[in-house]
Amino acid sequence: MNWGDARIGSYDPSKKTTPDVSAAAAATGYKVAVIDTGVDTTHPDINVVEFKDFVDTPQSAYYGKDGNGHGTHVAGIIGAKNNGAGVIGVVPNMPILALKVLPKDGSGPLDAVYEAYADVLARLQKGEKIVSINLSLSSITDDADAKKVECDWIRKLQLYGTAVCAAAGNDGEDLKDNLPAYCTEALTVTSMDSADNPSYFSNFAAMNNDGKKKSLLTAPGSNIYSTYKDGGYETLSGTSMATPFVTGSAAACFLSGNCKLSAQPGVTPSQTANYPVMLAAAAGAPCNNGKCGPSWGASNAYYGYYVNTRQF
Repeated sequence: MNWGDARIGSYDPSKKTTPDVSAAAAATGYKVAVIDTGVDTTHPDINVVEFKDFVDTPQSAYYGKDGNGHGTHVAGIIGAKNNGAGVIGVVPNMPILALKVLPKDGSGPLDAVYEAYADVLARLQKGEKIVSINLSLSSITDDADAKKVECDWIRKLQLYGTAVCAAAGNDGEDLKDNLPAYCTEALTVTSMDSADNPSYFSNFAAMNNDGKKKSLLTAPGSNIYSTYKDGGYETLSGTSMATPFVTGSAAACFLSGNCKLSAQPGVTPSQTANYPVMLAAAAGAPCNNGKCGPSWGASNAYYGYYVNTRQF
């Protein structure tokens, strides 16, 4: 177990466990999409139900594989199995749809990301039950047209009730030029360390950004131990690590019935139906060691309330 599971409440210290969700996920058909560097499909700790590669060709040695490790780390935070080995995820044994948009070096074209968005949207249109999407990736731009293109995709995805969770970025600054974190339709995630201080690298929202405040949470992101490529485990830091705690918590919200998918686009969009449920749960969590959100001691930065899985 990493320290983050206990902090967000997914780990039950009295029972010393986190309940396996495989039966509930099978009964509902729910799954989580990870759009990243891929996920190690042979890792014994992760339930990858499908892998789709948008960057490497079948001739590549890395086709259908996570050659970087980042996506596998993210997937483990979300759903690593409660099998007595390795780590335990927020929602253990959660089915993972791995969509690879980044190659071995961890950076790639936006076209691949948009292909993955289109793939998820088509699945939602066909009735596939993707409850949350993890976007531990980013591009930086101040171009209004580029922002509109990205945010239009996020808007379309969340219309189905799906929680679209995006990393705030790791530049220690206002996230206003960071995509998809900037989009108000994305549930953006900042990072905290184990002492409940904002991680030094974490981006944040400006205090006057009232729109983003309605779709922003914070979560553990410093020194997070999780699954890694080639069946291994690794400790990494970043808002990339904080985001899957929220993605997993969103899945728990759906499994509990507190969050709901939309049978038709726009009936229960996440931005107005499900994000408020998660933000209310976070705002209602008790302070820890006298420290409270949403500013966590900062005078000009909004990091958000701490994601709270206990409610679900």
